[in-house]
Formats: sequence, C-alpha cells, structure tokens
Amino acid sequence: MEFEFRQELTGEQVTITSGILYECEQSDCSDASPLEELGPQRFTCEADSCRALAYGFAPYHKIEIEFSDGKTRQSNIFETAGFDSRYTVTVRPDDCW
Repeated sequence: MEFEFRQELTGEQVTITSGILYECEQSDCSDASPLEELGPQRFTCEADSCRALAYGFAPYHKIEIEFSDGKTRQSNIFETAGFDSRYTVTVRPDDCW
C-alpha cells in the first residue's frame, strides 16, 4: 500500500512525523490492531508519504498520522483496494481522508 498526502490546511504546511496502520477484521474497526513489524512487514512514513508492506492485509484499515504541528489525525475506515494499492489522503485541520 502506498499513501500520498494532500493538504487542505490554511497557513503553514505540515510534515509527517510518525504513523500507524491499523488492521481490522470488523467493518467498524472495533477490533483494530497496529500492523506488526515482522521481517519486511511494516508501516513506514516519510515527510509527505507512507507505505505498508505485509504478508497479508486484513479486509479493513485506518491510519493514524502524527504531524509536525503536533496534531494526530485519523482516517476513515477503508477497505483494501487490491494488490499494490495506492491511496490519496487529504489532510484537513482536524482529520484526514
């Protein structure tokens, strides 16, 4: 999975400082758990993008990203779009997606 971030923020643009990809079996993500780091399996972020590599993904996900403005923003719940999925994440003042 690859995540590209676009910002809808007024003022200074922010950068990503860290992130978590939550994996869920339930469609409401009531059973959310962070993607485990196992060998090459992991979720990593750079200043303006993130990527996930896994041996197998759960059917549902959400991401939680911490930005340079000190805010942590969370996405809506989303489904895996397929092998080598690409997502565009819109960053808003209080959340993202």
